[in-house]
Amino acid sequence: WSIQGIPPPQSAIPAAVSSTLNTSNSNASLLTTAASSKPKILLMGQSKSGKTSIRHVIFHKMSANETQFLESTTKIDRVDISNKSFLDFELWDFPGKFDIVAYCQQEGKADLVFKKAEVLIFVVDPLDDRIGSSIERLHQTITLANKVNSQLKF
Repeated sequence: WSIQGIPPPQSAIPAAVSSTLNTSNSNASLLTTAASSKPKILLMGQSKSGKTSIRHVIFHKMSANETQFLESTTKIDRVDISNKSFLDFELWDFPGKFDIVAYCQQEGKADLVFKKAEVLIFVVDPLDDRIGSSIERLHQTITLANKVNSQLKF
């Protein structure tokens, strides 16, 4: 947002607060932390597909060039996205190496991830050599998510 170099009003910039919920346990334990009452958006995809970069460009006003210096996501990062006007949701940024299908095979885990989610954004890098496995993983994730929450938007 910029009009002839004039910065946006503070109310137009989301006050995004990243919360690493647990620094000593696995990703699975991060999911069991008390759920928020806010709408939930899931951000998934293969490693290095650009999930965290997209998040930083959109919600943290980072330039696309700066995102190349971001570290890989190693834990599920639950981020509160809110501002005073209209944004108010929780974004769950999953690491690319997190095996959501295997995790959800445990009883009750699929509900924990997908039941209260509103949107699932699955990022695919079309230039990645792993495009075939990305599409297969996308299909598995959508199939699993749709069984739990048929109202989920993709």
